[in-house]
Amino acid sequence: MIFIVGFAVGVIVYAEIYTLVFEPLLTGGMGKMTLNNLFSVSYGVMVLVVVTVAFGTFYLLGKVEGKLYK
Repeated sequence: MIFIVGFAVGVIVYAEIYTLVFEPLLTGGMGKMTLNNLFSVSYGVMVLVVVTVAFGTFYLLGKVEGKLYK
């Protein structure tokens, strides 16, 4: 039961603090900030990088999990 209370308190605190902390960051003078703009690469290259990192992570974690739970 205490976990449900903690979850509810966390959700409420996050919802109240979100506008104070993140709104100024999102509406700053930098405009719309995306990963491909941040790294100055095209959209397709960024998609390729993100998908490659995701598959690489799944592969490596599968190897680690196989060694841990052998």
